[in-house]
Amino acid sequence: EAAQPHRPKVVQLLQRQGLVVWQPLCAESDKSRANSLTTRRGIRIITRMVPVPQSSVSGWVGIREAAASKAVLVGVSRIAIPVLALAIAGFIPGQVLGSTKAARKKQPVTPQKATPESAGQPKLESVRVVLMSPVISGKWSSQTFLVMGRFADGTEQDLTSKAAFASDNPRVAVVGGDGILKPVADGAALISIITKAGGSTTRTEVRVQVKDMNDDSVYFVRDVMPLISKLGCNQARCHGSLKGEGGFRLSFFGAEPENDYDELTKAAEGRRVNPVEPAKSLFLLKATDGVAHQKQAGIQVGSAEYNMLAGWVAQGSRWADEKQPKLVSVTVFPKEQSLQPGASQQLLVTATFSDGTRQDVTRLATFQPIETKVAAVEGNGKVRGEGHGECAVIVTYRRQTDVARILVPQSLPAPFPAVEACNKIDELVLAKLRKLGIPPAGVCTDGDFIRRVFLDTIGTLPTP
Repeated sequence: EAAQPHRPKVVQLLQRQGLVVWQPLCAESDKSRANSLTTRRGIRIITRMVPVPQSSVSGWVGIREAAASKAVLVGVSRIAIPVLALAIAGFIPGQVLGSTKAARKKQPVTPQKATPESAGQPKLESVRVVLMSPVISGKWSSQTFLVMGRFADGTEQDLTSKAAFASDNPRVAVVGGDGILKPVADGAALISIITKAGGSTTRTEVRVQVKDMNDDSVYFVRDVMPLISKLGCNQARCHGSLKGEGGFRLSFFGAEPENDYDELTKAAEGRRVNPVEPAKSLFLLKATDGVAHQKQAGIQVGSAEYNMLAGWVAQGSRWADEKQPKLVSVTVFPKEQSLQPGASQQLLVTATFSDGTRQDVTRLATFQPIETKVAAVEGNGKVRGEGHGECAVIVTYRRQTDVARILVPQSLPAPFPAVEACNKIDELVLAKLRKLGIPPAGVCTDGDFIRRVFLDTIGTLPTP
């Protein structure tokens, strides 16, 4: 406790009474968010707290201190482990700081390297290749292959990094080691995928079709705007701030695409685009550090993103094609995945359009983890487990969103205990605890339960 003086006094008191306190949603280092909660609610919220031990006089002292500080214990359940209401809906971010006095002495969770197969990895039972569409259309399209393996212990893991890809017709399509297929010319190709894991080797074949490679059209709404969001140009720390930056202002997160289009193509006397010499367009020079720019270069000259933007300028900086189908929804795969610290999972993002077609838009989607201490996400959508808990990853493409939930469970020394649920809420809570590897405490007495209900609903102790 002395090593963590930043914790509120009430939290330290409650921990000294043998309580388990989860990391708050608003860290003490984030003063603006903590102050915001206090101003709007007039209370200090301490989230995800395990109940007072039964018949604990010292526990009552901690609760009285919490009540005096107007702290609220959120989410009461009769199975003696209060959980934040969001947990019932499937969301428990944060790391466990301790469950008992002995547990609090343990070292904090640190990412571990993936264990080799020889260290006892379960046997690989089957392999499936996730491919949103076998048809790749257009010069700027791509397709991500996701190789998922199911093991004897019932878990499913991302084996893409352990797979080898080969195309029988590289003149039509090629697949890199990252599992991303890039079209070359119209035609068909058979992609062979060899996966080695769990002491076995499997071979899977997928046939793909490439068409319309002559279609190199680029439009602002469909192609440029998602890339601007991907590069972070329209975020508050860049040109998406209220006053913009360097005389160039974009709407926050692309909320007003029409204004962004005018700002990029017409404002400042149109000097940001150069249709005669696209490579000398000001916005391209700044994005590649061709001229002085306050931010780090977002793209490299000659990359697919650069060529697409240069092509857009050369084609006259077109707004959109009204004949093209409209975007209907965006989905992410997998919706939920369990990871060990240090393990990774590639997310696959698919856009569905009004004509029923589906397109892989992983390379143009943005990924925002809610709890970075549980999971970290790279720009390409690869998630890595960091610490125990649950993290929601918000995936966005053209202002359409979906959510992937990443769970990093604790390792239990014994099987999860058999606990009888008293009601539907208990069933949901127990299911979540089982996924996270958090065994519940014992059933509380009626007196303890009433006391927790009072504290949870009105913040005071019941009348003796």
